[in-house]
Amino acid sequence: MIEFDDELIVEMKPKDGKVALLVGIFTFFITSVTFLFIRYLWGRPDVDMVFWESEVAKFLVSIPFVLLGILVVIYVIGVRKQSLSTIGIKREKNIKSIFLGVLFGLPFVLIKLRIGFGNNLVLKDADTLFWLGIYYLINIALVEEIIFRGFIQTRIQGLVNGKWKSIWITGFLFAIMHFPNVLMNANAPILPVFFSFLPTIGEFMFYHLIHVYLYTRDQNILAPVVMHMLIDLSINLFI
Repeated sequence: MIEFDDELIVEMKPKDGKVALLVGIFTFFITSVTFLFIRYLWGRPDVDMVFWESEVAKFLVSIPFVLLGILVVIYVIGVRKQSLSTIGIKREKNIKSIFLGVLFGLPFVLIKLRIGFGNNLVLKDADTLFWLGIYYLINIALVEEIIFRGFIQTRIQGLVNGKWKSIWITGFLFAIMHFPNVLMNANAPILPVFFSFLPTIGEFMFYHLIHVYLYTRDQNILAPVVMHMLIDLSINLFI
């Protein structure tokens, strides 16, 4: 069962929902700018590609944009006189939430390891995996979970009637936010890439549903953050 904090949801007004949608649009814009900037760096002949294609570089380049997204959320809840606990940042039950994140995310890692080793793939070195973990934890999982599960998902219920309707709308926003990354990696015209991306929207919405379920166990953001990081890491374990 997915049950949000009733007291928090009651406090959410239509204004909170509208701001949540604006934050979603802003996140899409920031994501697009981030990947355009990375593509610009990759296209420069004077750039050391060995460094800029490394995991350390991805972390360093995207961290300013990540901080901007989080600061916008913190600024909004400050203006609205809301606490950090309303976006799932709490002092209580953190260990339990981390355990839940590992419990739900670890199977993805184990499955990918079995498939990779079964096909004689080469595991990335420890240093690369470490920076990949840091990158996926801070630059991807933490910021996306705070914005989509902690902020937008709760606030949009002040504008949209119905728990499930709000979940599907937020899940759709979460899915669309990934399109700039897909477009950059495809290096192809936008329309064919968009049409090929459409089937994956359902996949992202499915992951959103699981993350919301984990978040609502204790209204704690750490559970979906840890699972999100492990899922992303599992995709890039091998060379």
